[in-house]
Amino acid sequence: MDLGSAFPTRIISPNLTLRLFDKLTFDALGEWQRGGHNLNAVGYQNANLHSWQPCYAVQTKLKAAAAGDAHALDDVRAIDRAKCTLNSSFRDYSYWVESADFFKLRSVSVTYDLPAKLFPGGRGASLTFAGRNLLTRTSYDGTDPEVSDQRDDTFARRDYYVFPSYRTFTVALRASF
Repeated sequence: MDLGSAFPTRIISPNLTLRLFDKLTFDALGEWQRGGHNLNAVGYQNANLHSWQPCYAVQTKLKAAAAGDAHALDDVRAIDRAKCTLNSSFRDYSYWVESADFFKLRSVSVTYDLPAKLFPGGRGASLTFAGRNLLTRTSYDGTDPEVSDQRDDTFARRDYYVFPSYRTFTVALRASF
């Protein structure tokens, strides 16, 4: 069964560098990835354990329906009933293949060129503040649409308890002598 491309079919990486007042430089790098899919195995496993937050409301309604409430599932989509089923024998990995489309703000930095007189004998200096992995926008329900556990021999991707890229902040002081 073909559930879509495992890897993105389109990648766009916009970059902006802006120099202001001949002393301040602003850099930003973003990335859009479209067309890829990922198996949300974390969601699959935790829904089976009744501990996946996106399934809490659906599973409560499934329990109410099983107890006899004929209208408990009126507003629940079929895919959500299937993904969040209380009966693990009906659970299917293919329900958890999701679009891995996203936009990420990969990095942003601001650099200020310091006055040379602050460093006697120096030709110049700069101070940089930078952040990486600052923002992710996606409809993917798993940990991160970009993570992949490829331990097995299948040519596929899955999100299975893999840590996403960390958000980091750095400060750098550079001096030229």
